[in-house]
Amino acid sequence: MATSINFGRQRRPQPQLPSDSEIIDACDRNPPCDENGLRLKGLMYPPQAPIFWIKYGLQSEGRDAEARTQDFAFRALEQIPQSDREGIRIPEIYRIFTDEHPSGNSMVYIVMGYVPGKTLLQILRDTPDSKSVEHLYDRIAKAIKLFLTFKVPDDATPGPYKGGIIRHPLFKDYEAAIEYSSVAQLQHHINKVATMIRRDQPTVDFSEEKLCFCFSDLYEGNFLFSDNGDLYVLDFEQASFLPISFMTYALIQDRQVCAAIEDKLSLPQGNLPGMIKAGSYFIMSTHTIGLPLE
Repeated sequence: MATSINFGRQRRPQPQLPSDSEIIDACDRNPPCDENGLRLKGLMYPPQAPIFWIKYGLQSEGRDAEARTQDFAFRALEQIPQSDREGIRIPEIYRIFTDEHPSGNSMVYIVMGYVPGKTLLQILRDTPDSKSVEHLYDRIAKAIKLFLTFKVPDDATPGPYKGGIIRHPLFKDYEAAIEYSSVAQLQHHINKVATMIRRDQPTVDFSEEKLCFCFSDLYEGNFLFSDNGDLYVLDFEQASFLPISFMTYALIQDRQVCAAIEDKLSLPQGNLPGMIKAGSYFIMSTHTIGLPLE
C-alpha cells in the first residue's frame, strides 16, 4: 500500500495530480536506461504535454531525504526578498509517496513541477565559446550564494533536512557510511581518517563554522535555464546542512561549473588540505574506514 505526503503551498492552487497508480504505471513503463546507457531516474508526465516531472528510486538510495531537502530549499528560497532571488528558482514538489517494491525495499516517487528549457550541459554542447555563457555561470554562483544564506533549523544535524546520510564528493561513492549526530562527530571521523597512516597529516577544525545549506552536486546537467531565462536548480540528492568547508571542497571537483564559479565565491580554504587528505582515503578504502568512532 502506498504512503503519500502532499507538499505545495496552500495559498496557491495545485495542478490536478495524477493518481498513485497512474504514476507507478508510467514509471514501470519507462525504460531503465537512456540511449547512452545511463540509468533513468525520472520522466515527464503526461508525455505529450508535460506538467510534472516524476523522479523515482529506492528508498535505500535516499530519495525521500532528497525530496524533503528540495522542499525545504524551495520554501527557504521563497523567504528571501524577490529582488534578491530574481531569476533563481527551484522546482516545486507537490507530492512524495512510497510503495512496496518486489525486492522488499520501498520505491519512492517524487512529483514536482516540470520546467521546459535547456540544462547547462546541453547549452555547452551547442556553445563552444565559454565567454558567451559567462552570464550563466554568474547566475549559478548567485544561486549557490543564496543557498548558503538559508536559515538552518535549530535542531539540524549534518545531513539532509530532517536527518539522513550525507551525500557529498568527500565520501566513497558520494555517500557517508553513517549518519552523524553532530559536527564534532563528523570532524572526529574526518580527522581520524586523515591521520590513519601518518599522525602529522593536516586535519580539519569546524568549530568556527556554522552549518549551512550546501548544494554539492555541481554537475552541468543540474542547472536548467528555462525559456524565459530563469535558472532552475535540480537534483538535491547531494544537498545537506554542513560546515561551509564542504562547499569549498565541492568546488574543487573536476567539473566545468566548479572551475567557472570557484573564484566568484569567497569561501574559507583553511580546512581544505585536511579534507583532501581524508577524501583520498575515503575514496580508496572501504566505506567503513575509520569506524567505529570512539
